[in-house]
Amino acid sequence: NSVIVSTAVMAGNVVFCTLAGYGLAKFRFPGDRFALLAILSTLMLPLEVTLVPTFLLVHSLGWLNTYQGIFAPLLVDAFGIFLMRQFVLGVPSDYLEAARIDGAGELRILWRIVLPQCKPALAVLALFAFRDSWDQFLWPLAVVSRDGYRTYPLGLVRFAEDYGNPQTEQMAIAVMATIPVFVLFVLLQRLLKKGFGLT
Repeated sequence: NSVIVSTAVMAGNVVFCTLAGYGLAKFRFPGDRFALLAILSTLMLPLEVTLVPTFLLVHSLGWLNTYQGIFAPLLVDAFGIFLMRQFVLGVPSDYLEAARIDGAGELRILWRIVLPQCKPALAVLALFAFRDSWDQFLWPLAVVSRDGYRTYPLGLVRFAEDYGNPQTEQMAIAVMATIPVFVLFVLLQRLLKKGFGLT
């Protein structure tokens, strides 16, 4: 369950944050600065503040005890939008204008010109989104009550409840929980070094 949810959250963040970051970086429209400030202001709101309204929305959609109920509210992150915006700002606008003169559409410009130059940022965003979703405890606890949809952190707590809190086994399970994040870090290591340096 954690793999499904974390992969979906990672993919959603990479897609939606890239689109939003590209729009905020390379297009001018009325209220663009206000939109950016509104997005960044959500970074100051902890999950506990938005937990009840988000839960009510997920409940009204009938998504309790479903995968989409767990990952849908986490598909877009303000930090991801800001990160991608800052990287896209570094892409010279002359490249984009030349592509538009050649007849390329905006999605093709994004795919062929912008994304290849933003690979380090995409790697950083993918790792952060996956890790944050993998470690998420409070939100899955709120929307999941069936064992079939429990994520890794919920399973660890359930294990402690069922087997009387055996510390050695709990530590072994907790260490195993770090393996997917570590594997993703190793796969993206070269891009991550460059991405952290540029950031």
